[in-house]
Amino acid sequence: MFPELKTPARLRAKGFDIEKALADILTKNKLVTATVKGRPAIQLQVFEQDSLQRLTALLPTLPRHFLIGSADEVKKWLAPENIATLKTFATGIAPTKQIIDANPDIVAKAHEAGLAVVPYTFSSRSADTREALTADMRKFVATYKVDGLFTDNPDLFPR
Repeated sequence: MFPELKTPARLRAKGFDIEKALADILTKNKLVTATVKGRPAIQLQVFEQDSLQRLTALLPTLPRHFLIGSADEVKKWLAPENIATLKTFATGIAPTKQIIDANPDIVAKAHEAGLAVVPYTFSSRSADTREALTADMRKFVATYKVDGLFTDNPDLFPR
């Protein structure tokens, strides 16, 4: 499971500590140490650096993916002067699939830094595009060598 915290800074501004609430729920339900086929059952994702840093302090053993919505953000965070900082709070990056498609070298650069790459979102709502979506996912996994991907259509994941 990849729970995503939505607008955590806005929630904190209203007095709700979403990161602590998530940590408490995961701990109470023994999900912090849960695994599936030897891999962590829970991986966290969020767009906000501050929130991911809080999650690192609260849940340091869980994988944490920094969601990135623009090519400029990827360029910023994978720059040599920033990558060490990124690695202090994230175990991976999760850029849009369009960002990686436009610059597949991002995957190798992140891997060289020890970061996983899990792009988002692979989705098809039309029967006409289902085959194309499977081909697209196959390209990202087999050619670009991403570590996983977010999809609304797990049934179409290439096997």
